[in-house]
Amino acid sequence: ISINGDSLQAVIENEETTTPRAIQIRETLHKIKQVSHVKYLYTFFYKDGKYIYAIEGGNITDEDYSQFGDDFNMTEKIEKTVTDVFSGTEGYTSLYFDVEYGWLLSAMSPVRNSQGKVIAVIGSDFDANTVESTIFSFKRNMIIAGIILLIVFIFISYSILNRYTSMLNGFAHELARISEGDLKPTQKVESNDEFGILSESLVFMLGKLNQIVAEIKSGASNIGAASSQLNAASQQLWQGATEQASSAE
Repeated sequence: ISINGDSLQAVIENEETTTPRAIQIRETLHKIKQVSHVKYLYTFFYKDGKYIYAIEGGNITDEDYSQFGDDFNMTEKIEKTVTDVFSGTEGYTSLYFDVEYGWLLSAMSPVRNSQGKVIAVIGSDFDANTVESTIFSFKRNMIIAGIILLIVFIFISYSILNRYTSMLNGFAHELARISEGDLKPTQKVESNDEFGILSESLVFMLGKLNQIVAEIKSGASNIGAASSQLNAASQQLWQGATEQASSAE
């Protein structure tokens, strides 16, 4: 939603209030006013040393509606801002008190025609109570969002800590079992982090230990077989020696 600078310039130069383009500008301002929730939304221009209202976005039947050609209510609080905006820069005032309208905060922006010339200013006045309510609502929503994020963070941290604690307890149990001589294969932890690497190393270590034990058992079995053969050979030698001794007698 925006104001056409050329249309507003024509309205100002021809002092139009009921033409289709004047009505369209008023309807556009009214839409902006509803969306932004400002107290007053208006346009004004500078002519013959005076600031003059052009088209306002309020209801034309309201008592405080500013008609085309009415003198703009210039005060010291907004004078510098108005001067700066007519120079081509956007501006806003600090919170100020107006005898007729109460506490206000004003924001203004230049309206340019198609040649880039500033032909008017669009101004908006925010009621102080509305601003305070908006700030309070924003702070409240930020606090609520912060609390929710904190709860989510605590929950996620607890879940991660609980998972890692469970893994560490599992590794401690496996190491205690291995230290007691139980070399049964352990289940690998499916994870891409350090715990997955540790689990893979533990499974690899158990595989190596089982291989070593199997080799030791195989070697012991071979030694036992050789010992049996030596024992049999010894028995045969002893028997042969005994027979020779008997023959000699």
